[in-house]
Amino acid sequence: MKTISLKETSKQLAYKYLYKQFFCISLKHDIRFINMLTYYLGGMLFLTTLVFAASVQAVIVEAMGVPKHEQGRVIGDISFWGEIAIIITSPMWGWVSDIFGRKVVVLIGYFLLFLSLVFYPFGLLPFFDTFDKKMSWFLSLRILLALGVAAVISCMTSVLGDYSSKKHRGLASGTLGTLNAIGAVLAVTVLLRIPATLSSYFSRYVSIHLTFMFAASILIFLVFLSVLFLKDHDLSLDHLEDVEEDIIVKVEEEKEP
Repeated sequence: MKTISLKETSKQLAYKYLYKQFFCISLKHDIRFINMLTYYLGGMLFLTTLVFAASVQAVIVEAMGVPKHEQGRVIGDISFWGEIAIIITSPMWGWVSDIFGRKVVVLIGYFLLFLSLVFYPFGLLPFFDTFDKKMSWFLSLRILLALGVAAVISCMTSVLGDYSSKKHRGLASGTLGTLNAIGAVLAVTVLLRIPATLSSYFSRYVSIHLTFMFAASILIFLVFLSVLFLKDHDLSLDHLEDVEEDIIVKVEEEKEP
């Protein structure tokens, strides 16, 4: 292997630590700070909207006029078919991401979530005047939401591996877990309290609808952010991690007297 001088190696390492770090997490050679920030922000806000969509279902079912002793069954039925959709389509989304890239699949997932949240509260309109009509609408939108969830979840782990170096993969994963938890807390402390706050000024339906619009706006923000800054990792550069390890070894050797 070609010997690299300490001066030349120091420049390479300086470049790495100036441009290839996300705080304490070292990144792949073609990934920048803004790419990782976009990924983490997406993971956090994705969990915010997901927890909101799951938790607000009780409010929706109550607004449908379902008796309290039946609400658990109705929520369970809607959630069940959503989970079935995730189970069936997750491998497909993973396969698609291998062919067309993670970014495309993540964008599709965010957009499907956006559509489902925009149209979900319309099921409370007087047009849906029977329970069966309401259930058909909410089931359809829940399955659409599940398709978006499956698309995003199937790429989250892959993108983490694509972005972070092997050395800090565990730290990168732990950071994502922390941000996911923060996203869930935001859903509980902010989004889920909006309907009750707005009910002092608007009708119940309008309060619910405005809350869903706010949650949907988070997703459209993630779409624009991801279009600009989410990046597909060039897998052909993965061998550079091994080269980098050799460079660090050479540095240590040249430091020795």
